[in-house]
This record gives sequence, C-alpha cells and structure tokens, in this order.
Amino acid sequence: MPLKHLIISILTALLFMGCADYAKVEVANVETLKIKEPENEKINHGNSFNFEVYAIMKNGKEEIISKHPDLKIESKLIVQDEVNGFLLEARPSTFKDTSYAISLSISDESDEVLSHDQLQLNYNGGLWIPSESLKGQNAKSQQKSGVTLFNRNGVDGKPGLNGENGQHGGNYTGYIWMENQELRFRMENDSTSIVWKYKSRKYDTIFIDLSGGDGGNGGTGGEGGNGKNGKGTKPPGNAGNGAIGGAAGSGGNGGSILIFVHTNAKFIIPKINVIQFGGQPGQNGSGGLAGSPGQPVKGQRNGSLGEHGRNGLQGNMGIQGPKAVISIISFDFQELN
Repeated sequence: MPLKHLIISILTALLFMGCADYAKVEVANVETLKIKEPENEKINHGNSFNFEVYAIMKNGKEEIISKHPDLKIESKLIVQDEVNGFLLEARPSTFKDTSYAISLSISDESDEVLSHDQLQLNYNGGLWIPSESLKGQNAKSQQKSGVTLFNRNGVDGKPGLNGENGQHGGNYTGYIWMENQELRFRMENDSTSIVWKYKSRKYDTIFIDLSGGDGGNGGTGGEGGNGKNGKGTKPPGNAGNGAIGGAAGSGGNGGSILIFVHTNAKFIIPKINVIQFGGQPGQNGSGGLAGSPGQPVKGQRNGSLGEHGRNGLQGNMGIQGPKAVISIISFDFQELN
C-alpha cells in the first residue's frame, strides 16, 4: 500500500530524554534548533525511538527543550508512537545510508524560530515492515429527505452507502543475506514489482506484516422526510420511511510471501515473524429514522407514521494468509543490491 504521507504536529513532545529550565529559553534569544540522536537508540525502519531537541542560544549555550510546551515538530515520514516516542514510516528503495527531514519550531507571542534538520539512522535493532493494505473507505451518511413540490407526503430516505472492502495483503518475494556485517532484506511486491531494501547492523528480529486491510464502515441510511402540515382542505402529509443502512466493508485477506535466505544468514530464520491476519470488517450502517407526519388542522385525520430503516448488512472477516515459505539457498546477492 502506498504510504500515507502523514504530517504531524507535536505540541508537547512526550517521552523524550532530559529536561530543561524553560525559563532560560526565551525565543528571542534562540539562534537555531537541532536534534541529537542518543547512541543507545535503535533508529531504524520500523523501530520506535527517541531523540532530543536542543535550542542553540545566541550566547552559544545549548539547552535541551525536548519537553518544551511550545515546541513543534513536523515530518512527513516520522510519526508519533504513543508507546515509545517516534516511528519511522518509510519504505527505503536503497541500501545506502540515508536520513529523513524534520522541521523544528518554537514560538511565543512575538517571536518564532524555525529550523530544519535531518534524522540520521544508525540501522541498529530489528526490522518491522508494515502492511501495504489500505483500509476500506468509510461511507458518508445520507442526508434527511424532504418533500416533493406536488406531494404532501415526506419522501422516503435514500439507502445508506456501502463501506469499501479492505485491500488484500498481496504476494511478495523476499531475499535475506549478510553483507559488510549488515543483515540485508530485499522485498518485492510480485504484482507491482516495487522493491524495498532494508538493513540492520545490530539485528535481532524481523517482523513482516502482510495483514489485510480493515473494511470501511457503512453509511447511515437517510431519514424519511416530514409530511406537510394540514392546510385548509389539504390533509396532513404522511411521514417518509427511513432507509436501510449501508453494508459494512469486508476485511481484506492476509498476504503471502516466499523468502529465500542465504546460507550466510540462516541464523536469522527463527527470528523471522510473518503476520498474515485477515482484516476486520467495518461497522454496518444504522437504518435511517422515519420522518414525522404533518400536523392536522381541526377535523382532519392524522398523517401516517413512517417506518424506521433496518441496519445494513454485516461485513466479513478477511481470511488468514497462507503460511510463509522460507528456503535456505545460495544466491548471488550482488545482483540484488
């Protein structure tokens, strides 16, 4: 699945190391902002990690402002991890060392400092390859119906729209080998021929998520329109019926993978974990409510009540993907770099 290009704004950076006397950090006295990556952090694709943010003051001093309430951090590929700091949601296309852009800013009522820095990966720790499968889109709810120009009765509601099905996990081929004291993993989508290249210098585990996407929610059925009130010799209109809710989207099926492990990396096989769950179905849409009958004038009968709509159909759970196939072979990995 194409990555979501998320842009996050973190007003209060949680779970960072260090603290600071924020009274020292007046924005007018800040020259620039920068990040520092602690040596013991595992900064790699899929890992959770932390880093510290420093304010370089105009007098040359450095102050840690990682928890400053006015600090703002923005990045397209580095997102906040609620459990342990930050997470890098990028799919590398090269084994070369790379870095990812981060914008840092701090402001008060009269001043603002904006700086740009790069998060440097140290490639320590295991790998987590996220699923490509997109969640199905949630359907929008229908609007309440009204009346037609020449009819006194409320119009029946429109049926709810169906939620989209989640995407299937897809089929992949992977290659794992050791080179230059790095564990390297090349993964290709068999349908799109898109290739990702991951590596680790202090390797432990490899998690590959091929789960199907969750289904989208069905939309609420439209409400029936209200009948017109009685007027003169015109009787009150009947209430419109509520419509059936939209069906829930079904979850996508888990994907499959064939992994070739070079003989020089067979030690990693017990640490390869492939997740192939089927996606969860969405929530079925609620039926629309009936409208209200029009109010009679004296001597007229009451307008008829409408019926509420039924809830939409349930979606299906996605099917678990087939067991991953792992083979130990010798191959020329130079052709895969």
